[in-house]
Amino acid sequence: MEYILNELSLNGQYPGIEEFYTSGLSHINNILNEIRISNALLLKKSDFYGREVMPGVQLYQILYNEGARINDSIRRMKVTLGALQKRPYWDENSCQDSAVVYRRVDEGLEADISSSGVAEAFARGGCTVSFGLSDYEVDTIGIKCSDDKEEDEPHVIHNLHRAGMLPDVLFKSGVIGIDEYIPGKFRTKLDFSETDASHGLNLIDNVNSAVFIDSFRNFEEKDWQQILTDKGLDYKPFSNNRKTRRFFSTEQWRKGVYKFRIDKEIRCFGHREGDIFYVWRIDLDHRLSDLG
Repeated sequence: MEYILNELSLNGQYPGIEEFYTSGLSHINNILNEIRISNALLLKKSDFYGREVMPGVQLYQILYNEGARINDSIRRMKVTLGALQKRPYWDENSCQDSAVVYRRVDEGLEADISSSGVAEAFARGGCTVSFGLSDYEVDTIGIKCSDDKEEDEPHVIHNLHRAGMLPDVLFKSGVIGIDEYIPGKFRTKLDFSETDASHGLNLIDNVNSAVFIDSFRNFEEKDWQQILTDKGLDYKPFSNNRKTRRFFSTEQWRKGVYKFRIDKEIRCFGHREGDIFYVWRIDLDHRLSDLG
């Protein structure tokens, strides 16, 4: 999938430089870093750096002034943009149909977006990346083309405007499966790098995926004090006995094996180190859980 920096989301909306640093650059840096990690392609319009950040102040003036040398957000963004820009500007080889007018039709807004990065993302089957405090703080953007029939539903493209959205977009678009989605989406308190290949993410399918996603989201949204006392999660140690010993290695038992509830039957087993719970094994039918 290709990603297009949405120049329309920079229209002088920031009241001051500090707001741009906190609500603009910091969020964009996090999104761009996620794209970089996925080895994806980022494109921008050739006049992107000429967009206004504040009234009368263009982006290039902020990125290349004296203060930029000592601002971490600006330095990180310049490095990230440089690493992601692997092809020419999209408007040097646009995929838009010059005979078609592209209009945005969502969020109560209607505007001609022809020759913009938003229209280009639609034409390429890609996704936009937008700055905050703009009219583009939405998960999807609706687009109508002049050659559409009046009764046709708007086309919809995904729009990244906050960190953490990329795995959802890739999963919903069918670019990645559940086995890639879950480790990428849930990594604040959960780690799947040590999960048993035969009793782990391979057990998650289209039927039970929603249950796992909801449970892992619930787990990550809580702090550890809440996790330890939450009756729904039922987080507790798993007993090392004659019947359970063979399911985990000696080293794993030495570290301590714990489990928490996914739903009425399903349990998740692993070990906590610091604030991270390393998922080792999944029990779909509660048979293992009953043993300890």
